[in-house]
Amino acid sequence: MTDDTVSALIPSSASIGLTGGDGCGIGAGLPMATIEQPPAHTAVYSVRPVDTNGRVVDKAVLAALDWHPGDLLSWRIAAGLIVITRPGYGRRGVTKHGHLSLPAHARRAAGIRHHDRVLLAADPDQRLLVVFPPHVLDEMAARRFSAGVSR
Repeated sequence: MTDDTVSALIPSSASIGLTGGDGCGIGAGLPMATIEQPPAHTAVYSVRPVDTNGRVVDKAVLAALDWHPGDLLSWRIAAGLIVITRPGYGRRGVTKHGHLSLPAHARRAAGIRHHDRVLLAADPDQRLLVVFPPHVLDEMAARRFSAGVSR
């Protein structure tokens, strides 16, 4: 009597078609959902101090851009940021020790002082580096903070 009750409640795997090719009673599972991957980000970021000689040390950023000691760079100021590209035609660039040398005129124009911490944002696909001074980072953070508070 117990066998009849159980068999009525739980059908055998053979009766519902769950027999696999090896006879172990495992059938095909449900189809897997396709999950979209977020786009790959290639940008490399780093926050580093500017030393008393106007140099910034970050080997990962320079490696991502494939910049090497002795490479000359070009600088321009755009919206308070220093935009750096290679090839350059100046006297400065990547030092023999692999440090990024920021010229005094570019630092002054961007409002960067010695020992300020700057955000280095490298875009290897565009082959450029953008240096964000502290006052620009403060402005960006203030806008984001105020937007978050007003919600």
